[in-house]
Amino acid sequence: MSSIDSSFMSLHAALRDFSVSIQELSDPFLMEEDLTPVQYTALEFIILRESVSARALSDFLKVKPAAVSSLITRLEKKNFISRMEGKADRRMINLSATSEGQEVYDRIFHRFSTMLDQIYTKLSCDDHMHFERIIRKLNEETKSELTEKQAKA
Repeated sequence: MSSIDSSFMSLHAALRDFSVSIQELSDPFLMEEDLTPVQYTALEFIILRESVSARALSDFLKVKPAAVSSLITRLEKKNFISRMEGKADRRMINLSATSEGQEVYDRIFHRFSTMLDQIYTKLSCDDHMHFERIIRKLNEETKSELTEKQAKA
């Protein structure tokens, strides 16, 4: 194995470990609000888009419509989202967050942001700037790669 391969494997392992650690630190926030990570991701997707179709949520989460249907039912029972039939097509389901869902999302997001701020303040100003630049660059490259793959599909 070349030193470049080893370096990439090491970087991949570090990113995975960081992601797992962040998830472990944030799980209690979700548990306190009776949410799973997938439910939180779905709620966030709905909130950030104001209103989405069940199909769009299914596509985003990369799960089958039946799985997203039970996820929607659970979030609706918790009064975090509401579903409305489409005006043109009653089979089309549109989802939006309730005020309670928005409040729960805001509480979790605030706690999560505070936690990340505490972690990031341990970086020097230079490290923080480099980290942000690298993350932005990786996001740009990833989005570019996704766009290319979608264009070919």
